[in-house]
Amino acid sequence: MKKNVKNHSRSLKALFFAGMFFSAAISYAQKPSVTVDAKLGQIAITDAMGAVVDANNITAASVIKIRVPVLNENHGKAIPKGSSKIKIGLGSKLELDPSFNINSAELGSYFSWSKAENEGQIEITGDLVNDLPSSVTAVDVFFKVKASMEGTSTISANFLITNHSGAVVLSDENGANNTSSLAYRVTDKAQIVLAGEPIGIFVYPNPVSTQNFVSIQAKEGVFNGQYNLLLFDATGKKVQVSYVALSAVNKFDYKFGTIAAGKYLIQLNKADNSKQTILHFEKF
Repeated sequence: MKKNVKNHSRSLKALFFAGMFFSAAISYAQKPSVTVDAKLGQIAITDAMGAVVDANNITAASVIKIRVPVLNENHGKAIPKGSSKIKIGLGSKLELDPSFNINSAELGSYFSWSKAENEGQIEITGDLVNDLPSSVTAVDVFFKVKASMEGTSTISANFLITNHSGAVVLSDENGANNTSSLAYRVTDKAQIVLAGEPIGIFVYPNPVSTQNFVSIQAKEGVFNGQYNLLLFDATGKKVQVSYVALSAVNKFDYKFGTIAAGKYLIQLNKADNSKQTILHFEKF
């Protein structure tokens, strides 16, 4: 008799939990659904002005930014609130700069940003608290960070479809583009050439004959940052425009390709327009 009572009790419990599961499944199925393509672009490390810097040559204790492009590529449909989270791991060698207010990050009207330490790294979480409109097709989200120690690590980001709250169930059209990562290296200050701005810049060989490039070198100091190079012929006609990113080097090659024989002028500009140099060379 006792055995039958126990079996009956177990059956009632099984029916109770099965009913709860069934009710939850019905409730979930009754919610409206939407399909979009939540996506993350390629992560980059930039300077304070937003210019991309070499991720393999970050100076220890330097303050930089990480850029994470956030996209909604299914035009015409919003990503519903409570359906998604973005998680960004800074790796073991970076931390948020103490002066940076995480609530000031881009898309703050839609994502509630927070930070926590998780498995030896700082993890930033963005909880989607308002519908992300279909008009948000590409937004770069920046976080001000600080290189905390030497070594190599990786920044990783994930656009997670969680459906953790909210009245609409989200399905992702393409789950293969929800992740992005960037390997980086933080170096000791002593390994970086601590020279100032380049001085006494010259070009060689000059004249140049068979080769399709010249070298640009500084007698003192180093080139560091983004530079624009504008090539003009003897008539003042602009022949080409090039862009280079340099990191603590005192010379670099400028490849001009195939050009006609004649005299040329190179206008070398710092990307922030703080420096400008005019160089002349001749092509035989």
